[in-house]
Amino acid sequence: MVYRKFSLPIIYPIHPRTKKRIREFGLEVPEGTELIEPPGFLEFLQLEANARLVLTDSGGVQEETCILKIPCVTLRENTERPETLEVGSNVLAGVNQNKILECVKIMVSKERDWQLQCFTL
Repeated sequence: MVYRKFSLPIIYPIHPRTKKRIREFGLEVPEGTELIEPPGFLEFLQLEANARLVLTDSGGVQEETCILKIPCVTLRENTERPETLEVGSNVLAGVNQNKILECVKIMVSKERDWQLQCFTL
């Protein structure tokens, strides 16, 4: 749905158990979705840094995308990284398909002008 609506390719680093379940249940991978083996940390950071938008359920990824100035949609109802919400780099979409699409629409056109003052290195 995201691919068709926004013409954005989807790169999905898929966990081996998820891949097994997709086969086991005969699920179809949506059009425009490229499944890749899980990359190493640096390769994953490269993917994030070159993305137009990241959808995740990972708190660490929420923080990384904020620092990399990549808009993020979190597929959860809450986050342990509220600072990403406060600066505007991230929104919580939950798991409702319509809400996710609404959040993607907002974030894909978002200016990447948030301030990183919330992070202490």
